[in-house]
Amino acid sequence: MRLSIFFYKSKINMLIIMLATIFYFSCSDKEPVVPDEVGINIVIKNWSISNKENSGLPDNEIRALAVDNKNYLWVGTFNNGIAKFDGSKWTKYDTNNSGLSNNSIWCISIDNNNNVWIGTSNGLTKFDGTNWTVYNASNSPIPYRYILSLAVDKNNLLWIGCGHFTAGGILSFDGNSWKIYTKENSSLPSSIINVIHVDEENNKWIGTPMGLVKIDNQNNWSVYTTNNSGLMFGVNAVTTDLHNNVWIGSNELERLDYGHYYGGLQKFDGKNWFDYRPHPNGEYNPKAVVSNRVDHIVCDRLGYLLIATETEWKYPYNLSFFKNGVWKNLADIAQDFPTNPFIRDIKIDKNNTVWLATQLGVINFSYYSK
Repeated sequence: MRLSIFFYKSKINMLIIMLATIFYFSCSDKEPVVPDEVGINIVIKNWSISNKENSGLPDNEIRALAVDNKNYLWVGTFNNGIAKFDGSKWTKYDTNNSGLSNNSIWCISIDNNNNVWIGTSNGLTKFDGTNWTVYNASNSPIPYRYILSLAVDKNNLLWIGCGHFTAGGILSFDGNSWKIYTKENSSLPSSIINVIHVDEENNKWIGTPMGLVKIDNQNNWSVYTTNNSGLMFGVNAVTTDLHNNVWIGSNELERLDYGHYYGGLQKFDGKNWFDYRPHPNGEYNPKAVVSNRVDHIVCDRLGYLLIATETEWKYPYNLSFFKNGVWKNLADIAQDFPTNPFIRDIKIDKNNTVWLATQLGVINFSYYSK
């Protein structure tokens, strides 16, 4: 009899715990984590590295990537110009053999007409396949020579981010006329534009060290900072997922304590902010990304987020798949994957091949979900 009462009370207690758990997740700003077998089932088919020793790349230090309308890869280097890869042949362009304005490449974007727009340390360069056109302070309103970010919206309007602590801002350019937004004539919270992302509804999401800006089709601005929203840090990376949720990455490092990255991953659903830092107190979690520094985010066609982080010397992981609250590190599922590549850009081409810009060259891999 007592044993029956014990099991009855145990069932009641378990029911109370389950109800309390459901209530907690319904009220919490953290979404419940889905078990691993539900969230991540990625299989890496193959991977390879292209560098200046085994390919036509002019340098191993890669900063920017883009995939054009023909599925050709464009690769921007730190100091040796740009290269195009058509699947079999590499073609190099620099200031000696082309109209490129500078050999230091920060970003690349492709418009609807397959023009290649190249952000450099000395202005903006357009390449239409034959002709080169340079835009800088002498022939345009670009307020600072470092072009840090580029994006083309649904109306084929080019958005240009540039800046420094002393000057900069964001511009739009339709091929004829310019519009310029700075801290002085707009609601921009910073002169430095780290990233520009265009979502499926043609909203422009602009990441700066001091906050996040949304510009819609009617040119209405919404500015989110750590003071007026749930944003926790400055924005270094931003993308949207298949449900148009906004994902934000930041990389604020406490320079006096290299074990702590005061950044990480957040989601904004238009109303609520969610914190997805795997170890918010700086403690290492071997089942999550290596650090709270997020450098780049993309969303693939299956709904997985691919997230690049800057690694520390003792932890080998630096690219993670993320879905439904679950992390899976690339180094755990790709055999003999190189240790500690610093991933500066990620692009996914039409064949679902992932391309990574690193200090080792360009790494590519293909994968599928079981």
